[in-house]
Amino acid sequence: MHADKRHKGKHEAPSFGDVLRRERQLRDISLREVAEGTKISIRHLEALERNDFGALPGGAFSKGFLRAYATFIGLDPEEMVNHYLYELARRRSEPEPEAGEAPESRRRRRQRRLVLLAAAVLILAAVALVLWWGRQGAAP
Repeated sequence: MHADKRHKGKHEAPSFGDVLRRERQLRDISLREVAEGTKISIRHLEALERNDFGALPGGAFSKGFLRAYATFIGLDPEEMVNHYLYELARRRSEPEPEAGEAPESRRRRRQRRLVLLAAAVLILAAVALVLWWGRQGAAP
């Protein structure tokens, strides 16, 4: 019966996230322990295990999260990064599962960029204000 399911399923090999979750559970390590040991939010760890790459910051950050996660649970970090990159490439070559999902991802990415831009502007304004106050106090 298990052999039939394996051949009928879309994926013969376990997904990237399935491997992470299975290996973590085999080592009896909770997500909270991984989060505390790696300083990665549970939200991002869960996204890795769900193969929800859209919920990750992307680029070098995602690879860094993955390397830290893999190292923490005792896996080869470079092997897992290669598995992740393969999964990303495979997904890009497949058509979108639902047409409505792509605009939502773009909207979230745009909102994240706006929040980061606003934060950067506020930080620069605060630095300028501190410098201005410093010069006012230093004036004779």
